Amino acid sequence: MVLAKLGASGIPYAQLTLFESATPWGPWRLFYQQGPWNLNARYGAYCPDFPEQWTSADGTSMRMVYSACCGQPEYSYTAVPVMLTLAD
Repeated sequence: MVLAKLGASGIPYAQLTLFESATPWGPWRLFYQQGPWNLNARYGAYCPDFPEQWTSADGTSMRMVYSACCGQPEYSYTAVPVMLTLAD
């Protein structure tokens, strides 16, 4: 989930927020939050996704893909590796 907020300067920024649950219908628990989640000082990233095709069979290794505006080039599409550690 990406939340848009206004920073102290009045410029909106994106915030990456991830939740977890033992079941798809919840209850949900926040396990990661990063804000601002910006490409640079003025523009944030958006549309985070975890494609099933880029997720390991055990679900602990994957890629998070997202778009961002307006650096160089104007729009970017990024895939970053994500490794999860399961709690006991």
